[in-house]
Amino acid sequence: MQVFILLFISTLSGRATDAGFARHVVLAGSLLLLVGTFATSWATEYWQIFLSQGVCVGISLGLIWLPSTTMISHYFVKKRALALTIASTGTSTGGMIFPAMVQHLTPKIGKSPELICRSTVF
Repeated sequence: MQVFILLFISTLSGRATDAGFARHVVLAGSLLLLVGTFATSWATEYWQIFLSQGVCVGISLGLIWLPSTTMISHYFVKKRALALTIASTGTSTGGMIFPAMVQHLTPKIGKSPELICRSTVF
């Protein structure tokens, strides 16, 4: 659901970016991403996780993803491919670092009660 919403909202955010509202769209997406992430940490039931992570974060990523990619293409003319490559590696780097960080920190810090409740939902 999150990926569907991301791609669907990207069509609207792309049009808003072309109309000159890129800064406003990315700012709204960033604020909504914070709200969705914090709301996910407070969730104790499946429907709350679905709304916060699936819907709220999906909308926010849809507002952020396409404008950031198109703005890189607009700003870099000479080395556009290199700039897009460097920007794209951030996703895969985060996908490798964050799970390793969680695996390393969980034995030291422990699980919070919210994480225990969330793991029993699934």
